Amino acid sequence: MAERKIVEFVDDLDGGQAEETVLFAIDSCDYEIDLSSGHAQDLRNALRPYMSAGRRKGSHGPQPAVGGTHEGAARTDDSQDIREWARARGLEVSARGRIPAYLRQAYERR
Repeated sequence: MAERKIVEFVDDLDGGQAEETVLFAIDSCDYEIDLSSGHAQDLRNALRPYMSAGRRKGSHGPQPAVGGTHEGAARTDDSQDIREWARARGLEVSARGRIPAYLRQAYERR
């Protein structure tokens, strides 16, 4: 039996069609929001004065505990799900090989 999955990418603000997922952080909390290109540009424009005045910080994603396991060592293989999720959002991801950490983190925060 064949199965077809259809993923609809919806703008979280108005329910219209979304073209991208925007990731941002404030007060040590990471956020992601699916937006149309217009809403995404509005968000970037609103944040631009603060980004220009602020200092850029390195990665603020979760870090493995000291002496803990590697981030992906204990999880089941969800690579195919991540690839499908990323492609549905217009993100580039290779068909084979390691999933970039930023994509895996974005998928886990969804």
